[in-house]
Amino acid sequence: MSRFLLLIMTIVIASSLPSCSRREQTPPKVSLAYAKLLSSLDPKAPGASFDKLQWFARNHSQYTIASVVEKELKARQKGLEAAYLKGRDLVREERFDEAESILKDLADNLQEERPGRLSREFLNFDFPFTKASRLLLKGEIAAAEKTIRDLMKKNLTEEQMVAAQRFLDGAGTTSLINRKIRKASLISAANIMRAHLSAYYANWGQYPNELNSHSLELISLHDNEIFNKAVSSIENYTSTHDDFSLILVGKDTSERIRLTQNGIAEITTPGRQPIPAERGFTDEGEEAK
Repeated sequence: MSRFLLLIMTIVIASSLPSCSRREQTPPKVSLAYAKLLSSLDPKAPGASFDKLQWFARNHSQYTIASVVEKELKARQKGLEAAYLKGRDLVREERFDEAESILKDLADNLQEERPGRLSREFLNFDFPFTKASRLLLKGEIAAAEKTIRDLMKKNLTEEQMVAAQRFLDGAGTTSLINRKIRKASLISAANIMRAHLSAYYANWGQYPNELNSHSLELISLHDNEIFNKAVSSIENYTSTHDDFSLILVGKDTSERIRLTQNGIAEITTPGRQPIPAERGFTDEGEEAK
């Protein structure tokens, strides 16, 4: 006997038992509909499953099968609490997509049960705020800021709005600090490159005719940790017998430095304010004499 037929027989027997509420005997087609409903429920969506069972109980409350459905709903209550706790644990593990799927299922389908209320409250503010905080810690500042700006489009409380604004203040400060660190690293890489090309000139009496990140002339720099961490590419290299010009592009490709035989100059991206010059460089980015 198949599991589905066994399920139907169990439902029919249970729904035909006497009920203190004097409900009507359940018609076979309703028992069959309930059996099909149970077999179709998605275990990965406990909120939606609970909602469908509630709908069935309300729409067939006149039949004895309603008592069977009510027992099923009661048995699933603990599963709803467990799903909420699992969703919160997934957030702590930074598995945000999985957590959101679970919590959204509860929030959208459970209007009166506690897991639904808790999920709605958490998803409204704490979930995106926590996600943004983790993104910021991982250095994904732009993604963190976008998450908070999207959050601010909601109807936040005054306290929540203040927290969101403070987050953006902190993210801005972190972004500036990171830019200064990257700039200092790029300048160090430029000095390494300049020293390397000066040595090449001293040995060969001229600068390389062509140069890019994979040039054999730079093979000794391939194992230089400072250079490799700071530079993503070399662009616009030109040279004559006694001079050269190139652009070092940082890991953030908006950060660039022009390097010539005479010195280093920062190239400012249009619309972006230059960072105050480091020691040894003028406000225009030229190397101080």
